[in-house]
Amino acid sequence: MPVTAAPPEERVVLHNISWETYERLLAERGDSPGTRFTYDEGNLEIMLVYVGHENPNRTLAFIVEITALETGRDFWSSGSTTFKRTDLSKGFEPDSSFYFRHADIVRGKDEIDLAVDPHRN
Repeated sequence: MPVTAAPPEERVVLHNISWETYERLLAERGDSPGTRFTYDEGNLEIMLVYVGHENPNRTLAFIVEITALETGRDFWSSGSTTFKRTDLSKGFEPDSSFYFRHADIVRGKDEIDLAVDPHRN
């Protein structure tokens, strides 16, 4: 029986991309799954993920949640959220993300502004 390997992630890095172009690409993509954007001061990485990418992601997220529950740590899972800081010209989309220290502050927010959320002490 032939063995079939899952396709690798596909990535492309573009340079000298404006923040406006990054924002437009995010808007045009909408809620379409499987594409992740990372922006860093004009450098844009576009990654297409495949189903094999999700299994380790879900396993690690499950381990984080179980560990937090078992150790009594308050946390909030913000999932695969787009985080942006216009003032720093940076944006990224993690596969999974969690708040621990400021879980009570960001829990339930529809939008997180990284310039102020979580509130700085």
